Amino acid sequence: MSVRVKILVSSLATDKNLDSMKAAAAELTDNRQSIAVTMQEGDPYYELIADFTMKRAAQYKVVNDIAHTFKFWTWDVQDYQDMIISFPKAIAEIERQKRKQQRRKHRG
Repeated sequence: MSVRVKILVSSLATDKNLDSMKAAAAELTDNRQSIAVTMQEGDPYYELIADFTMKRAAQYKVVNDIAHTFKFWTWDVQDYQDMIISFPKAIAEIERQKRKQQRRKHRG
C-alpha cells in the first residue's frame, strides 16, 4: 500500500532533515526503491514529503507506528508544525477498481 507522510515546517528544510525523512521511510517500507523524499514550498509552510510503500495492512493498525517512527527520526527538525499521514491510492489500484465497478454494472 502507498503511504505519504508530510511534515509541515515554517522554515526551509536542510539536507539532514530530508535524510531523516528517508531514514524513517526506510524503517517502514517493504521496498526501499519505492522511497521518494521531496520538499515543497507551501503557504504558509514548507512541506517535507516522504512517499513509500508498506506491506498491505489495515490503516488503523499501522498509522501509530508510522507516526512514532517519523517522530523518532525527525525529532530535531527545526520549526516543526504538524504531521499529516495519508494513504493515497496508486493509479493502478484506481484503474483496477474502475474495471471492477464496470464488471459489476454489466452483471446486474
